This record gives sequence, C-alpha cells and structure tokens, in this order.
Amino acid sequence: MATENVQDASRKRFFIFTPILVHFWSAFESVLIWVRPPSYGSLLSLNHNHMKPFFKAVLLTGLFVGVTDIIAAHVSTWIQSGNFPTKVLQYIAGGALGLETSMKGGVGVALLGLAFHFFIATWWTLVFFVALPKLRFLQFNKYIVGFFYGYVVGACMSFIVLPLSALPDSPFVISRALLGWSILGAVLGIPIAISAYRYYNIKPNAQAITG
Repeated sequence: MATENVQDASRKRFFIFTPILVHFWSAFESVLIWVRPPSYGSLLSLNHNHMKPFFKAVLLTGLFVGVTDIIAAHVSTWIQSGNFPTKVLQYIAGGALGLETSMKGGVGVALLGLAFHFFIATWWTLVFFVALPKLRFLQFNKYIVGFFYGYVVGACMSFIVLPLSALPDSPFVISRALLGWSILGAVLGIPIAISAYRYYNIKPNAQAITG
C-alpha cells in the first residue's frame, strides 16, 4: 500500500512538470538570440572567421543545458523520492575526490562539482556542434535527433566516464537508465540540437546545410 502511494505521488509530480517541459523547447527556440547562423562559406570546416561565433554558441548553449540538467537532476529525484536532494553537486565532485570525501565537503566541494558539471555539459555540446555538419543523417529532425543524443550521452557517461571515475560501482538497472537517458534527451539533447540547427541554419526536414 505504501509503495502504491509513493508511485501515485511520483506520477502526480511527473504530470505537473510534463506540460512545462512541452512548452520549454519552443520557448527556448524563440529566445536563442545568441545563436546567429553564419551567412558565408561551407560549414563543413571551421576556419578562423567561424571560430568566434561558433565558440560563443557552444559556450552559451553549454551553460544553458548545464543549468537545465542540474535542475532536472534535483526535480527528478524529488519526483521519485519526494525528498529534495541537497548534495547533488558534492556527489558530482565525488567523481574526482571519491564519494566518501566529497559528501563531507561544503561549499568548496559543491563549487568543484558545479565546475565539473558545466565542463561535461559544454563538452557534449561541443561534440554535437562539431558532428552535426559532418554527419548528414543527423540533419532531419532536431527533436528526434536531440532526444536520442541524450541517450548517446547517457550511455557514454554510464559505460565509459563513470567507470573511470572515483565513484563506487553501482548495478546497471535498465529501467532506471532509460529514464535517466530520456531526461537527458529532454533537457540536454533537444536544447543542444535546437541551438545547433539554428547555428547551421538547418531547416526542418532539410537534407543539406544552407549558407
């Protein structure tokens, strides 16, 4: 009975945030004032004329999805447990310091975890921005591509990055992983794809990059 009540509460919290998430993507796209499509040359190679707007778009998009991802981490934990987490940043810092040390840390350790978090978010943003003009099969639907990019990020973090970190091993649960990767797709992958499609001026259902 208690388990059913917890599940019901989790479902209610989820449905509260679902409409917000649906409107989030269109609102994000409408305020992308920092991403201006280049109007010259081929974008298959980045020359010095492209570097400044390119890195501006990457850094600001990385900052944005870093914020949305860390918010989602807190909200998803609250949805599942009913308790608001207070040590997420210390947990992230545990990837370098070890969990036993990091969870005892204060503001300094939290700031270290925040720095790691934004570095990772910006790195995955950069990977997508570099890959998009080179991999033509990615240029068809920013929402689908972005969503499944979240799965790519989640899988790489789960099977490559986390095992190499100082965090303790944890059992891989497919249902939990799929939920986490879906959240990454929604709050990280899709915003990155929206921003990158705008930067490269890829129109919906377009098959090529236009100058």
